[in-house]
Amino acid sequence: MGISLQNVFSLIVSFAMPYLFNPDKANLGAKVSFIFGGLSVLCVVYLWFYQPETANRSYEELDEMFMKKVPARKFKSFKTDVEQRVERVDEKLSSM
Repeated sequence: MGISLQNVFSLIVSFAMPYLFNPDKANLGAKVSFIFGGLSVLCVVYLWFYQPETANRSYEELDEMFMKKVPARKFKSFKTDVEQRVERVDEKLSSM
C-alpha cells in the first residue's frame, strides 16, 4: 500500500513540476519552494504530535503502549509494566 501511494504521488509530482516551472504555464520558478516548504511545515507539525518515540523499546513494550492508548508525546517517558516491575525488584535488592 505504501509503495503504491508513493508511486501515485511521484507520478503527480513528475507530471505537475514542468507545468509549475514552464514560463508558458504557471511560471512559478523558484516560488515552487513555497509549496514544498508549506507541505514540509505541515508534515513536521503532524509528526511532532502524532509520531511516537520508539527508540530503545521492544515490540512488546510498543504493543503495551498502543493497547493502553498512550499518547504519542508520552511514549518516551511512559513506564511499561515490565519497567515498573524491574524498578520494584531493584528497590528491594538495594534495600537489602
